[in-house]
Amino acid sequence: TAKSFPRDLKKCMKNIIDAATSDNEIAETCFYVLPPKKGQQESIKGASIRLAEICFSFWGNIRGGTRVIKNDGRHVIVEGYAWDLEENAYTSLEIIKSIRDRNGETYSPSMQAITISAASAIAFRNAIFKVIPFVFVEKAYKKCMEITQNENEFNKRRSKTFERMIAL
Repeated sequence: TAKSFPRDLKKCMKNIIDAATSDNEIAETCFYVLPPKKGQQESIKGASIRLAEICFSFWGNIRGGTRVIKNDGRHVIVEGYAWDLEENAYTSLEIIKSIRDRNGETYSPSMQAITISAASAIAFRNAIFKVIPFVFVEKAYKKCMEITQNENEFNKRRSKTFERMIAL
């Protein structure tokens, strides 16, 4: 089926970018920014699971998912996989997350479920971005960053204008 109905890269990219940038709120979910760790100067930025899901939805001829491989009471191991059926490119990778707090106590079942969900999202995102060439993902990622920065700058300028008007 994948060979009979090959993907149209231009259409895929248009759909991915249109979906990811359809509004500011969606664009903001397509990337993450983590504060710098101790000793680092810059924030850590990257494409999020939401952008991966959009890419996965519009790429076509692709399969993927996650599964829990192991929960030993200390760590969970989650596998993420993606298979581009058209190019026969397959990848799988594992994410390991601790399910113990800093005191060594095992998380409650609900916290373990949240940790498994987080590990699954990371594993799925990473697998998708290994199969879909990142040059395609990067276009959407940069567009999302650009839109939100422009929107945030506009909102800051608008707030300052209102503050000046109120002060008069």
